[in-house]
Amino acid sequence: MASKGTRSKEEQIIRLLKEVETGTSVAEACRKYGVAEQTVYRRRSRRWTSIR
Repeated sequence: MASKGTRSKEEQIIRLLKEVETGTSVAEACRKYGVAEQTVYRRRSRRWTSIR
């Protein structure tokens, strides 16, 4: 089971990915949420893989 801190991080990443999909730049969204750009690219590739 995920810890409470991990869950909020997951929700942040999902929100960040949705912002990027709507046109916000990856760099801008990363600064806003305090995560590395590589995290976004890695999670985005996992998300698309799980959808297909």
